[in-house]
Amino acid sequence: MLNRKLAPPFQKTLSLTLPSPAEVTLSSGVKIFLVQGIQQNVAKIEVIFDAGKWFEPKVGVSHFTATLMEKGTSTKTAEEIANTLDYYGASVEIHAGFDFISVSLYTLMTQWNKVFPLFLEIITDPSFPEKEWTLTKEIFLQNLKVNNEKTSYRASALIRARVFGEGHPYGSSVEEEQVRAITRSDFQDFFKTAFPVHSIYGVGNFTATEIESMKQGFQSLPSQTTSSSRIVHPPGPAPAHYVQKEGSLQSSIRLGKRSLLKKDPDYFDLQIFNHLLGGFFGSRLMKNIREEKGLTYGIYSSLTAFVRDGFFVIGADVNKVNLEFAIREIRSELRNLRDHAVGEQELGLVKNHFIGSLQADMANLFSVIEKIKNIHLHHLPPGYYQDLFNRVDQVGPEDILRIAAKYFQDDTLFEVAVG
Repeated sequence: MLNRKLAPPFQKTLSLTLPSPAEVTLSSGVKIFLVQGIQQNVAKIEVIFDAGKWFEPKVGVSHFTATLMEKGTSTKTAEEIANTLDYYGASVEIHAGFDFISVSLYTLMTQWNKVFPLFLEIITDPSFPEKEWTLTKEIFLQNLKVNNEKTSYRASALIRARVFGEGHPYGSSVEEEQVRAITRSDFQDFFKTAFPVHSIYGVGNFTATEIESMKQGFQSLPSQTTSSSRIVHPPGPAPAHYVQKEGSLQSSIRLGKRSLLKKDPDYFDLQIFNHLLGGFFGSRLMKNIREEKGLTYGIYSSLTAFVRDGFFVIGADVNKVNLEFAIREIRSELRNLRDHAVGEQELGLVKNHFIGSLQADMANLFSVIEKIKNIHLHHLPPGYYQDLFNRVDQVGPEDILRIAAKYFQDDTLFEVAVG
């Protein structure tokens, strides 16, 4: 009989094998990666465009082009598109990122033939109606006004600008005057001249007929290489930058720096360093700044790997009177990781939590296709995630010391606070 008073024995596994997707190559050279064998009667198809912020001619054009894609085509209004998707229980999700624009269709397999033609129309024939742009613009500006009153929003925008430079695609943020300078013709021109397909990813039990419909439907999508003329060199180290906000009782802190690409040899070790520092609820920063000092409800550190650069940031919101104290404690934790080896027990807990979180993220095929997509978008080897597991298991205290000393000296971190 099962004794529920005893915790089940811990079983550690370092195996993470991604399924090999079926590959369909279009005449343009664009590849469709398909994972089949899903148990549910659902499907997802995602088209990735090389059209993120990196490629936009004006700040904000990429974001608003993506937002308006489902707001009308040459034959359908935004309302007709929404009603059709709703009627068949489908949805379209559009995300405009720093490197890519992603457009995804979620649907029941039984409704595929009803909604896939509409999805094709959205990604091949958006009309960017003037009235939809006017509405979208006003909603965005209202939200921007609200967000600019939030110290956390302003601090996050400011740290990116300090790390990469305001003119850099990874450092720029759209402001009111830039939004008002954008016209409908900007979306039309950007879509026509700078919207090539990078790759396509699908999950679902697709039949040969449905795969053929994909090939035919996606065949006309452009695949030319785009370039950007807005690339500038990120700035060098700069002093701390504090922005006073009248009447605010709270200060939002951000410490950040450029980081590594996913394919960098140190990236695996850096991920464990970040997890130990501020990557989960039991991290060093949470224990010190939240639990012991009571300075914040939450503090984190995170890594973002763009395609062409990386970004590391520490963030927290504290009472304004505790601002300098909190920053000192954050820098103290970094100094401790440079000067003192982490204990084997603590490091083991961090590694197990990291591996467990990654394994939990493999619970369904939608999560699996995200890993496959990540490998292709970042030009990683096929066994990347197995290599990650193997390396995490080997990381020791000396590796954490090395990463801390190599990448986290005091003068390498930009520091901003708003409040």
